[in-house]
Amino acid sequence: MRILIVEDSAKMAGLLKKGLEREGYAVDVVGSGQDAVWMATENDYDAIMLGFPEAFVSEAFKPFTRPTGCLGARPGSAGLGLAVVSTIARAHGGRAWAENRPAGGARVTVEMTADVTEREAPRP
Repeated sequence: MRILIVEDSAKMAGLLKKGLEREGYAVDVVGSGQDAVWMATENDYDAIMLGFPEAFVSEAFKPFTRPTGCLGARPGSAGLGLAVVSTIARAHGGRAWAENRPAGGARVTVEMTADVTEREAPRP
């Protein structure tokens, strides 16, 4: 299955691409709608990710939850990716949330605090 991700944040696009490729998808990434139109006319995609279905936003971090349609239809996908992200964020005193951006596309945000206290280096 080949997927086109349209995301203007290079960091988020990279995370999405890495996760989807790990699940066995072939993934292309573009940063703008104009580039997406060109790529979609030049290539044959099974799905184009522009954002989450609105009903999925509030459910995205629940285990075994998949959006209906493009990715939710893939056999073998467990729907655990964002649940794992959320669990890791909470374990580090943070949180994760998803929202659709008014300009298009989904935004998944992970917020964690950093421990900046100095620690003694282990002795060899």
